[in-house]
Parts: sequence; C-alpha cells; structure tokens
Amino acid sequence: MTHATNPNGRIGQTKRRSLIEFLKRHLLTVGTGAVVALLAVIVGLQLYSLERIERFWGAYAQLWRQSYLSEVAGAVEAHYRKTAELAFDDSIAELSDESLGRLETRFADAKLEGVRRLFVVRWREADETGKIESEQLAAQFQAYAFDSDKNRLVEISQNTSAETTAILAASLPWRLLSKQTAARKSVLLTEERDPNHRIVLRTVADENSHIVGVLGFVVDENYVRERLLQPAIDEPFPKYFPGTMATNVVVSIFDREEKPLHVSPPTTEGLGDTVSYKMPFLFTDWNLQIVSRNTTPQQLARNFYRTNLLLCGLATVSILGCVGLALYSASKLMRVSQMKSEFVSNVSHELRTPLASIRVFGEFFKSGRVGDAEKMREYGDYIETESRRLTALINNILDFDKIEGNRKEYKFDRTDVSAVVADVIKTFEMQSKEHGFRIVYDQPEIALPLVKLDRDALTQALMNLLDNAVKHSLDGGWREIGVVISAVKNSVKISVRDHGIGIAPEEQNKIFEKFYRVSTGLVHDVKGSGLGLAIVKHIAEAHGGAVTVESELKKGSEFTIHLPVEKIREIEKAAL
Repeated sequence: MTHATNPNGRIGQTKRRSLIEFLKRHLLTVGTGAVVALLAVIVGLQLYSLERIERFWGAYAQLWRQSYLSEVAGAVEAHYRKTAELAFDDSIAELSDESLGRLETRFADAKLEGVRRLFVVRWREADETGKIESEQLAAQFQAYAFDSDKNRLVEISQNTSAETTAILAASLPWRLLSKQTAARKSVLLTEERDPNHRIVLRTVADENSHIVGVLGFVVDENYVRERLLQPAIDEPFPKYFPGTMATNVVVSIFDREEKPLHVSPPTTEGLGDTVSYKMPFLFTDWNLQIVSRNTTPQQLARNFYRTNLLLCGLATVSILGCVGLALYSASKLMRVSQMKSEFVSNVSHELRTPLASIRVFGEFFKSGRVGDAEKMREYGDYIETESRRLTALINNILDFDKIEGNRKEYKFDRTDVSAVVADVIKTFEMQSKEHGFRIVYDQPEIALPLVKLDRDALTQALMNLLDNAVKHSLDGGWREIGVVISAVKNSVKISVRDHGIGIAPEEQNKIFEKFYRVSTGLVHDVKGSGLGLAIVKHIAEAHGGAVTVESELKKGSEFTIHLPVEKIREIEKAAL
C-alpha cells in the first residue's frame, strides 16, 4: 500500500528547520536586537515622562505653594474658631439676666488668647406696632463688654469709642432681621468694615427662631502679628519646602494698603513668580504671598529635566555596557564551547592516527612477517616516532590542565640552549622526513651564555613550534623549516621559520589563546588540539621571556622565543 506524500508539508518542515537553525546560529544577534528594542522603548517612555513632568511642574508648583499658604491661613482660622467654641455657649436661646450670668462665668473661665474684648448685645423691647424707625435704632441696643479685671459683664455706653461703634455696627444688620426666621443653630460670622476692630460673632435665636441678640469678640490684631503668624508659617514649612528648597522661597503677608506685615526670611529679593492667597475667614483684606528667591519652578523643572535626562543617559549607557559585556561573555563562552568541541574532535583524530600506526607495525612484528633487519629498524623508528608524537600530545593536554589550575611547576637549571635545540631537531627529524620536510639549523657562530631554564619545558615548546610549522605547510610551499639561535643584548632568541599558509594580521594576537585555530579553509584539514601555542606562550613567560610572531599570508610565519639572560635570579625566586 502506497502512501501519498504532501509536498507542501515537507516544504513547511524544511522552512521550520531552517528557521530554527537560523535562530540557533544567530541567537546572540536576535537577543541583542530584542534587548536594544526594549531598551529603546523604555528610554522613549522615560523621555516622554520627563517632558510631561517638565510641562506640568510649573502648575504643580503653583498648586503646592497655594496649598502651603492655605495651611498658613487655616492655622489662623482654626485658632479663632477654637476660641469661639470656648467663648460662646451654644445652649443659650435667650439673653435674659440669668443667661448673662452664665456668660459671665464662661467668659471668666475661658483662657482665650488673641481676643481684645468679649461682648454681648441684646435687643430692647419694640413698640406695639413692631415698627422701628431708623433714628430709634440706637436706643434698641443693650450692649455689654466683659471686664476681665472684675470678671463681669459691664454695660457699655453707646458711641463712647470706635470699638463700641464697631460692635454696634456689626450687630445692626441682625437687629433689622430680628423678626425674620433664622436657623436655630447659627454659624460664626465676621465683621471687618473697621480693620482696626475686627469682630467674630454668633447670633442668638429664641425658640421661635427669631434673633434676640449676638455674642462676639473683638480680635487682638497685635497678637496675630506677634505670636500667631510666625508659628503658622514655620510649622508646615519643612513639609512643603524640605532641604535646600527652604532657602529658595520668601513668604510675605501684606495688609490692605500693600504694606508688609511679615516677611520670612527678611529680604526684598524675588524673581517675580508670585503666588497669592487671600485669608478666607478673618483678615480677608490681607494678602499672603510666596515668591522664588533664586530659582523659579520653571527653572527647577528645566534643571530636573536635564538632571534626570543625564541620569537616564548614564543608566542607558550602563545598561548597554552590561548588555554588551554579557553578550561578549556569552559569545566568548559559545566560541570556547565550539573550540572545545573541535578540540575533542581533533584530539580524538590525533590520538587515533599514531595509535593506528603503532598497532599496524606491532601486528607486523607479532605475525613474524618482518624478517629483514633493515625493515625491523625502519618499523621500530616509526613506532618510536609515533610514540613520541603521542607522548607530546598527551603532555600538552596534561600540562595545559596544570597550567589552568596553576599547578604547573618548572625545574630551572643552567643549560646550554644550543644543546637543547639540537636534541629537539634530532628527535623531530623522523616526523619531518615523514612529511617530506627538511630542517635547516643555523647554529650560532659564538658560544651562547648559559640560561637558567626548564629543559623539558623548552623542549615541549620547540616541539610544538616545529609541529605547527609542518602542519601549516602541508598545502604547498617550500618544504623547509628554518631554526635559528642568536644572542641579542640580554636575551637569547630561538626562531622557527616556515614557508606555509601564513597568518592574517588581525589573527596574530589570537593564536596564543587556548583552543584558537586560524580561520582558513584548512582549519578542518590541519590536525592539532589548539593548545600548542598557548602552552608555548606560558612556558616563555614562565622563563621571564615572551614569544612573538611575524607572518604574512601565503609566505609563511616565524615564531621567536625570547629568553632573558639577566633575569636568572628572578626566575629562581619565582620558582621557589
């Protein structure tokens, strides 16, 4: 039974796999784009918010200052409303002689501040018609003022003083309305036609809701100026203007003639952005003002905008830096992970090749097929060469593990560098001949100074350089490797020159990193673990020297180990 296939389904699966592969390969790029896009949105919203804050800051500052002035005025109002509660008896519904006695006792017991005179005004009886002529009005009042020295109400004569006139004038409108129906519980009222005698009063209504008189007091303006205003200004001030904002505002109070009654702090300076507020209860002809001394709210808004914009920019740069660092670290980790994978693959290949050769030649000897002494010697040389090669590879891996764990130790002895180099060339000769290479050793014409070094470590470093020279010259070029020793100033230089593929300038600083391999078309063809040059660098630096490279694409490379002569004592100390 045959099953029909769906070409569209296969195409869809192929596209999905391609998309998944693309995301895997470009995960960091996609992640970076997403982070940058999100950061751009956040920065845009932040800028939008800052612009709105700047736009509304001025209006907000005006409302904030008005709220402060309202609280200052409210403190004055609250004081006199509280004074009225203490002074006035709401239960009184008539102003008989008995009620006046109760008021005398209440006035005497009340501890009232800011009051210059307490008074009571009641009406005299009207005629039978109920009509009251205007010229008879003065005769209809019976006014009493509280004498604090005698603790009693004393009847006051009409028109004896400006204060008495102000009291009667405040009572007059309610005498005219005495026959009108009024609320049983009246509210506090103020009378300020005479600014020198400001009055707070409350009407008294009988059982029929007719006004029968008034209770009141004359405000002590000096008390307000000298004792009430300053606490009213100071107490809420820190809440509205904390820290350095306190030095930027001037609070002033002006009377009806625009004369200053109070200025805090005492100064005439101001930038003109005045916020005014009228007293709502008493002293309604006074004007409370607040003005900027150094910086207007608009200027503060602009400074706030610039400061926050700078902080936003710094935060953005910091975030981008952190994101960049994280992406760099992730990229590096991914690259190292890839290098490790390639390392495992390459090392596996490197291990299989010499083992296979040793096994083959071992089988020849085991089967007895090799009877010729010359062949036996040849096969023995191959086995020894491959064994050395295998040993060198294993040593590289083990030494690198020690280097990574800071457990690598060196044994320094005064040594002839020429002898070490000659032994390395002799050992490597079989391997080089196997690949058709010739090593040209340029021996020094004069004796070189002895150098304090670890012979095995230097041997390993030179073997790595020679091995690299062979590997990177197999794809053509002049199959000759040059080795040169020279003494320059206070150091001995060992150079290994090949005529292979060369190294691009941008990669010459990376080749000494662990697992790094030159990105050429030969990267999968050239054998190696990617640890050789990293180990060479560590060995050179452990001897107080360095390793350098000079290379040109398609013309070859020259690696040089520099071993200082004068740093023997320092090397000995470092080794201890």
